[in-house]
Amino acid sequence: MVSVMKWILFAIFIFGAFTSNERKQTLNSDFKYTALHYATQKGNEKLVISLLKDFDKQKKENLIQYVMKEDKDGYTALHYSSKNGYKKIVRTLLDAFGEFENKKLIEYVMYDNNERKTAFLLATEYGHGEIANLLLSVFRRVNKKKELIEFVMKEDGAKRTALHYVCEKGHEKILKLLLNEFGAFGEDVNEKLIDYLMKVDKYGYTALHFASEQENENIVKSLLNAFEKKEQVLEYVMKEDELTFTPLHYAAKYGRETTVKLLLNSFEKEIEKLIEYVMKQNVFKFTALHYATERGNKEIIQLLFQPFSEATKEKFIEYVMKENEEEKTSLHYLSQKGFEKIISLMLHAFDDDTTTKEKLIKFVMKEDEFKYTALHYAAQNGYGRIVKKLLNTFPENEKMIEYVMKENEFKFTALHYACEDGYEHIVKFLLNPFHSNYEITNQKKLIEYVMKENQNEKTALHYASQRGSIKMINSLLDVFSKNETEKLIQFVMKEDESKKNSLHYASQYDKKQEREKLTETQDWKKLLTEIF
Repeated sequence: MVSVMKWILFAIFIFGAFTSNERKQTLNSDFKYTALHYATQKGNEKLVISLLKDFDKQKKENLIQYVMKEDKDGYTALHYSSKNGYKKIVRTLLDAFGEFENKKLIEYVMYDNNERKTAFLLATEYGHGEIANLLLSVFRRVNKKKELIEFVMKEDGAKRTALHYVCEKGHEKILKLLLNEFGAFGEDVNEKLIDYLMKVDKYGYTALHFASEQENENIVKSLLNAFEKKEQVLEYVMKEDELTFTPLHYAAKYGRETTVKLLLNSFEKEIEKLIEYVMKQNVFKFTALHYATERGNKEIIQLLFQPFSEATKEKFIEYVMKENEEEKTSLHYLSQKGFEKIISLMLHAFDDDTTTKEKLIKFVMKEDEFKYTALHYAAQNGYGRIVKKLLNTFPENEKMIEYVMKENEFKFTALHYACEDGYEHIVKFLLNPFHSNYEITNQKKLIEYVMKENQNEKTALHYASQRGSIKMINSLLDVFSKNETEKLIQFVMKEDESKKNSLHYASQYDKKQEREKLTETQDWKKLLTEIF
């Protein structure tokens, strides 16, 4: 009801304003709105026609002055109607200038608002192709070719052109309209087209950067095909924005497989340049491969690997070992996402000789900024086959044990994560390096490993008990020999930061079988009974 009353009062206010030309011209003096601004903003065609008709023919100058009025934001009635897609109103406003006011009409069409946006820029940004074409026809009908091209190339306050907006928003038909304007006027204007395509906004974005964020094959193709020379295409494709992102970075980041393919194919047989392009790191030290592996986009990863089929293995190894600012390699992301086959392909590249084997160990053991290894991520996410692959890269148990025992910044080992998330098979894999032929070969290290505490003062046994996994509890308790009763008791009775031991967690969730397992170990049963 309140809403209806507001509209009634607004209507009374509007129609009260129509009683004189003076009131009509400025409906709200603070914001410089005229009734015409309101009418064009709301798309009220009849009201627009009524307002313009109130000016008689002897006062044509007053009519044009009224139509050209700007509000506080620099918007004319043409800005509002173009932005909101009211084609008939746009035509009515343009027709108000008559046949002999072409100079004033062009001035009107070229008006910038406070953001330095013309009505044409707004029409292209919001996808109103017919209105954009109508505004360009103002220049065509008086044969102002040079002015038309300058108008199309006009930048707003963010240094964006219509081309930037149509590629960002995916307005394919309007892109065709823009490019056709250049094609119609011969070679001199074609040079302007190259300048137009290469234009960057205040953040260094070209239209291709914007297009690469979208999945629109036709727009990317149109931009690349607009160049006649291959060198220009490669320069365009390799352009970096303010943050040194290439279009390939964006395409990989947003999972635009078709765009990645088009960008890579533009190099044709220029393999060296192509590999240089694929290996580029932005200001965050991300390659396109980092983004593809972070997203888990298998198809893009495969596309990025293809150029290296014609390069040396050393170059491929250099590529996959690259670290971003988070100190992550592609292996961290692949282990997190569970891409076993791609990991196998990558690790296979290191098979040749001793030098590459050393690089492989370094690659697999690499820690990110929070000291996570690939093993942490694989164990945390339950990828047992990847855990096995990572462990199998070590020719010696000693180095493998060092790897398994690594803690991240939160003092979690891979074993903590495996127990926390209930991955029983991974717990076995992680304990295997300490065994040979089913016999424990490094008892001291093994006990040290299972007894490790994270930042919450929890051991793997806390998590196994909390999970209620008898298999994991068995695996952890079997580490202790009959002669190590004291350590075993210490292990079971260890309290975390909340003063809970493994028995508390088993009891908390009514894990009867697990609780019994924890209290029925042969040599120390009597001692535990006394404690309780």
